[in-house]
Amino acid sequence: MIRLKKILLWLKHYWYFPAVLIALAVAFVAHRKKVEMLIDILAGSMESHKKEVDALETANAKKTERIEKASLEHSEEIQEIFYEEITALDKAGKAKEKREKSLQELEMEMLADEMKKAFKKES
Repeated sequence: MIRLKKILLWLKHYWYFPAVLIALAVAFVAHRKKVEMLIDILAGSMESHKKEVDALETANAKKTERIEKASLEHSEEIQEIFYEEITALDKAGKAKEKREKSLQELEMEMLADEMKKAFKKES
């Protein structure tokens, strides 16, 4: 992404580079004083491009830093959520085991009552 932006900046600034070279050759032949002016224009555009590339890289570094900071912050929140979920699942598992044990005991009591009734009827 950053390379694409750099290429677009280069094209924005240097689309006229071939035209300047041709104009420079013509000016060198026809007007030698204008050559110095064209060279200054070319050097100025190169400096401007460098400044924009530096600004782009600085902005990208800040963006990356913000993303890293946010990811660390959110990863801590996610870890807390996972811990809460694990705790809740553990509690639910213990409650389930307790309920199953209670149901087994109740079932055993009901079976014992049924057996008592069956033996009373036979006697």
